[in-house]
Amino acid sequence: MNEFDRNILIVNENICKNIASITEEDRGFRSQNILNNLRHLVEAIAQRIYSEKETITLNKYDDIERSVSYVASRGELRFLNRFHYFLQAAVSHFIPDEDGATRLMLKYYEWLIRIREYAKNSFNLDILENLEDYPLDQDDSLFEYYEKIAFCLDRAQYTHKSPQNRFYVQKSKTFFVSGKIYYEITVTPADDYSSKFNRFTVFSNKEIPTYYAIKLSFIDDEIEILGRRMPIRMINTYFVAIRPVEFEDFSRILNMQKVSTGTKEYHAMMEYLTVSGISLSELVTMADEYYDAVKTEIQNSSNSNNLFNSLDRCRQLIKSKAPGSNIVRYILLKMRHHIMKRQIADRANNWLSYLCLWNECFPFDKMPFDASLVYHNPTLFDVFSCISSKGREHEILSRKIRSNTERNV
Repeated sequence: MNEFDRNILIVNENICKNIASITEEDRGFRSQNILNNLRHLVEAIAQRIYSEKETITLNKYDDIERSVSYVASRGELRFLNRFHYFLQAAVSHFIPDEDGATRLMLKYYEWLIRIREYAKNSFNLDILENLEDYPLDQDDSLFEYYEKIAFCLDRAQYTHKSPQNRFYVQKSKTFFVSGKIYYEITVTPADDYSSKFNRFTVFSNKEIPTYYAIKLSFIDDEIEILGRRMPIRMINTYFVAIRPVEFEDFSRILNMQKVSTGTKEYHAMMEYLTVSGISLSELVTMADEYYDAVKTEIQNSSNSNNLFNSLDRCRQLIKSKAPGSNIVRYILLKMRHHIMKRQIADRANNWLSYLCLWNECFPFDKMPFDASLVYHNPTLFDVFSCISSKGREHEILSRKIRSNTERNV
């Protein structure tokens, strides 16, 4: 066993001790202690991964940063990168109160299962052995329902049928059966006429991209619950497929040549987003060597470079923290026609780096955690997903005060 494995096991021991000691009375306190160690666990695993590529010094700050950056470049490790990002936002600068720590643990439970599976499969390390002992407060009356759905998902005969119809993911809820992760997903047709009346629920045992329009095919089955047969629909295949009109909006905002969805570049990018699971916002903020590697691979197989010309422009704005860069970050994360069309101005805006955006977008660019775009209120989770909260704690506090005032006064 090398020093990186021992480091993982030392941090893991502290976490498992707190899980084993949890009672109803001190769950908040124990959750605080667990959260305080989780960032160390994620960074220990990142160092273990990177140590196989480069020689590094254990727990040296610069090498930790290099390890985390390397993990961010590998799409199959996106869960580890995102977990580290949210731990930095939630735990690095302060420890949440006991109630907040408990809610965060429930939110992070899925990522902890993924970390446990990854450590076992990749390094043959047994960590988080008693994770199931952490109380989830799941509704026992729904357990049979989800258990039968999980059984159907595990036994389903999946095919490689090419999906045709586009959908948006409205909501994705995670549930757990026998230590495995499953998803209950609400989708709507990806058009301008969707409403609550044409949304429906599907199930999957794979994490489905939620930020963009996706093409889906389904498998229909049924379960018996309370003496009645109930139909369920499961996702068979999926593919990220951003709509042509959304790339039209994107090109108009940047005031650049239109990105065509009929090019090899577009199809290669959609395949990359599907396989990696990352967002365009994550892609353009990668370190140079990783971004350039993806760019080279996709352009070598394509006959167009309009898409990467646009992404290069976004990357330049974001790296220089130019006016409009926070809006660009959010649009790259949430490329939806009904959002973008309301932001597009009829001329370039010199206050926003000559992007074609209305002046009303400016407050969001300056205070993304406490302002809205034109006729669109971004969720706090989405803003956290694409914009760093470092130095913006006052915005989050202001948002919290405003939200409580509107709800309670």
